[in-house]
Amino acid sequence: MRILHVNATSGGGAFRAMERLHRGLSQASIESFCLIQNGGSMHGMLTGLGRFGRRLLPALDSFPLHLYRGRRHEAFNLQWVPSGLLRHVRELNPDIVHLHWAHRTSLRIEELPLLKRPIVWTMHDLWTFTGGCHYPFDCDRYRTGCGRCPVLGSNSNIDLSRWVLKRKMAAWKDLPITLISPSRWLKECAATSPLTRGKRLLSIPNGLDLDIFKPFTRESARQLLGLEPDRPVMLFGAMHVNAAGKGFYLLGPAVKAAARRLAPVIPQLLVLGADVPADSLDLGLPVRLLGQLHDDVSLRLAYCAADVTIVPSTQDNLPQMAVESLACGTPVAAFNCSGLRDVVDHGVNGLLANPFEPEALGACIAEILFCPDPKPMRDAARLKAETEFSVKIMIERYAEIYKQLV
Repeated sequence: MRILHVNATSGGGAFRAMERLHRGLSQASIESFCLIQNGGSMHGMLTGLGRFGRRLLPALDSFPLHLYRGRRHEAFNLQWVPSGLLRHVRELNPDIVHLHWAHRTSLRIEELPLLKRPIVWTMHDLWTFTGGCHYPFDCDRYRTGCGRCPVLGSNSNIDLSRWVLKRKMAAWKDLPITLISPSRWLKECAATSPLTRGKRLLSIPNGLDLDIFKPFTRESARQLLGLEPDRPVMLFGAMHVNAAGKGFYLLGPAVKAAARRLAPVIPQLLVLGADVPADSLDLGLPVRLLGQLHDDVSLRLAYCAADVTIVPSTQDNLPQMAVESLACGTPVAAFNCSGLRDVVDHGVNGLLANPFEPEALGACIAEILFCPDPKPMRDAARLKAETEFSVKIMIERYAEIYKQLV
């Protein structure tokens, strides 16, 4: 059984989830390949597009968006440019094509029926069944055909969002495809779309290697990172902090609210990410920028050094940061919304605040930091990861689906 995984880039939560699945399948003696369409070559992974293609094709694919001068600068993918995916499928001859974050120029909408293979698609956001946006927030027009798209700033019923959704409906209407949602929330959203309604729709949380992401003494982790041993530590991170839905604009007010409650104790904030605007972190407390960490061991140190991980997302599927934090025994403070409800059990392994109130989130952060006996919440965080987010469980469930399809 040969599985071909397709992802647009060699970074981000979707890539890391795909990479863990690929490694687990290989260890289970299932032949697995990864195709990174817009990323650099990596060990055991194939590059779909050359350097020229990685620059030209995304620009060409997004060119029609320039017609909408009032559009929001959020991810919006049209996927009308041929991707070259069919050529790779013919060369590798997989039994199953497994799509992950298959956006930008990793896939042309009309190419799916031409693959002539069973298709599994792990949805990492809502793009699969919208007219081009990845997170629609308050807009539910994907349920009725799109048009008048708020991301495009469009007032017309006939716009690019309706064009994209019509293309999907025409190409995928009778396509047998197995859709996987890592969170119950995303599965519920997909079930309301006429595009995905009636298709096989399952929920499988993304798994972690719990032998890597596991608790480590906070004193040792802080010493290795050069942190003060007794100062409360908060952690925040995202690959692209300004991406829609990550809630970075709410982080500062929430941290300030927590600091007011903690006074005179002054906490410290650790920040993971490559594009963090330094001027946005003038919070009146120590801030340590750790940059973008590319290996799991360094990530584990950051989680284990923290007393709480802050995930201020306003709409998110199953944030890797929250899941990894629980696996390392660090509670999570987040808003009570979207896929975070699958991760955080309020009062058990973290706290959920009223959406989207920075003061409420700050109160949750402070409550976790003030907790006189943090051990029960830390133990519960680890237990949640062991019972729901193990990579072994994920591999078993995907392997069973593959067997059914071949």
